[in-house]
Amino acid sequence: MTRYDVTVEETSNGTVKVSNSRPSAGLTVTVTLTPDEGYKADGVTVTDAKGNAVAVTDKGDSKYTFRMPRSNVTVKASFTKDDTPVETGLPFTDVKSGDWFYEAVKYVYDNKLMDGTSSTTFAPLMTTNRAMIVTILWRLEGQPETDATLSFTDVESGVWYTDAVNWAASKGIVKGYSDTVFAPNDTVTREQLATILYRYAETKGYDVTAEGNLSTFADGANTSSWAAEAMEWAVGSGLLSGKDGGKLDPTGTATRAEIATILMRFAENEK
Repeated sequence: MTRYDVTVEETSNGTVKVSNSRPSAGLTVTVTLTPDEGYKADGVTVTDAKGNAVAVTDKGDSKYTFRMPRSNVTVKASFTKDDTPVETGLPFTDVKSGDWFYEAVKYVYDNKLMDGTSSTTFAPLMTTNRAMIVTILWRLEGQPETDATLSFTDVESGVWYTDAVNWAASKGIVKGYSDTVFAPNDTVTREQLATILYRYAETKGYDVTAEGNLSTFADGANTSSWAAEAMEWAVGSGLLSGKDGGKLDPTGTATRAEIATILMRFAENEK
């Protein structure tokens, strides 16, 4: 029985697989296209040794078939950019289902802990300030009221974070840089975030005995003394993990995506 060659031309933005690379005439050959992320299959052409087109049937799901002629054939596949919107369950155009932070962003959004920076953007790589962290925890607590009065001269009454800072300060969850300065617009660092969460966990009576070893990180010794206990707890409980190069980056800024992830881990730990 004579067999013929099926040659697949090189292509980009995807891979091509044929069910039989040396079939005999009359057999049905299936061509399966696997697009790279962000691309989609755009069809297959098959030509015989004389350059004549061989009929191809689109079977759907990126699969195509043709009947093998009495000739060697060449298969050529093409892929195009897939601009079809992927349903994520979120209104944000900058959060895709394949992003490492997708589940965390969906969690904080669905649980009304974090809003977008606009109606269509979450800004996952943007840093977060001290006022926003406090507001997130205030929302997590159910937006409680407090009769405590603020001593911070840089926290005005009636702004979106006033009640949150008032509550958190009265509970000892946050402290100012001084008795009168809170600095609500200052970017929160990873060690500040760990400390705030640690104090919040203590007020809730959660177990804060987990203790990670900061010396396992290349820059663990850079952790401020006032944050060491909280950072050990955050590492030991899995809330914080190292970055590239085995660094903890305690004084580095925390992005909105990182904060969403830490908040989701925190909530899941307490469940």
